Formats: sequence, structure tokens, C-alpha cells
Amino acid sequence: MPKEAKGAVVDCLIKAMMERPDDFEIGELTMKDKKTEIEYWISGGWTCYGVYKPYLLKFGFTHGRRFGKALVDLKAYQTIHKTCPERANATA
Repeated sequence: MPKEAKGAVVDCLIKAMMERPDDFEIGELTMKDKKTEIEYWISGGWTCYGVYKPYLLKFGFTHGRRFGKALVDLKAYQTIHKTCPERANATA
């Protein structure tokens, strides 16, 4: 798949992660979008990140780095909202 197409997939994924962070379930090796039922591989570093199910698509280094940053932001958001609800309300 061309780099531009991978970039478009990552752009849409990052946008979805920002708009509906509660729809993503982060596990040890994968992240699942509960709305679309798509699973993403999040283990092994930037070069290994990509779509895992229903098809395989590695994001590559450049787009993997972008996705990795968004993933860290999503984990931070979910951690704050699960562990400190009163703090989450203050940031809303």
C-alpha cells in the first residue's frame, strides 16, 4: 500500500481516537476500536504498529511514530479519567 494511503488510514484513526477516546480498549499487545471492531497491533515499537484485524497493514516508521504519539496521549487520557474522575471533570 502506498505511503499516502497509510497516512490517510492513520489520519482517520488519530481523529477517531481524539473524538471518541472511550470507544478504544487498550490491551497489552493490541488496541480495539469497539465501534468498528478493528484491532490494531501496538506492541514492538513504531515499525510494528498497524492494523491487526480484519486485515494486516503495517503503518511503517513515519506513520507508526505519529500513531505511537496519539496512543500515548490516549492512554494518558484514559488513565486520568479512570483513576481520578474528579480531576477529569476539572479538565473538561
